[in-house]
Amino acid sequence: MKRDTLRLTPLSAWTTGENPTGEIHSGEFFPQRGGIAIPRGGGGGAGAGIKRFRIETVGDDYLVCKAVDEDGSVPPNAALYYIAKPAELRASTYSGIVIGGWSYAVDAGAGTRTATWTLPDGEFLNGLQTVEKCEPGYNAGYNFIFAAQATPNAGVTDPNNASAKLTWLDMNVDARKWMPPRVMVRACINNVSTPIVVRGR
Repeated sequence: MKRDTLRLTPLSAWTTGENPTGEIHSGEFFPQRGGIAIPRGGGGGAGAGIKRFRIETVGDDYLVCKAVDEDGSVPPNAALYYIAKPAELRASTYSGIVIGGWSYAVDAGAGTRTATWTLPDGEFLNGLQTVEKCEPGYNAGYNFIFAAQATPNAGVTDPNNASAKLTWLDMNVDARKWMPPRVMVRACINNVSTPIVVRGR
């Protein structure tokens, strides 16, 4: 049986004239170079496609969620789904590693990532630390996400089965990322002292 195919043009193709390379088959998830893989329902059984979930619990590398019904409600007895976080937001991605002189540690419960400068640098940066926040945060019982099923898996071990991997992956439609701390300062604007928020490391 012939499968429905959806082809997406990567953003670069709009300016470079390149041919799109992303190809998606009905009910499946195929990340490919140059394209964005979005599963389409109808060809992969009951689990295929994109689903909307409410976050119930936040883990280090995954979220425990309940699926949202068509009317927007979440039944109290709804089944729990274990959904992998995007790789950049997982504790395991950064915990204990050093990148460009910065040593990272993630506290998933607090939604923070601490970076510590580790290279000798006189008195300027030695031991400098900065604590970044995941923004917007994952708020259990309040926030909703959209997730899709990844093939062959999402790269996170199933907390209920150490020999299996999670297949649901948060699509991060809210563009969560690690952000430097906010600092409140006062600036003189048109001769008026005005509080403003700036970000910086």
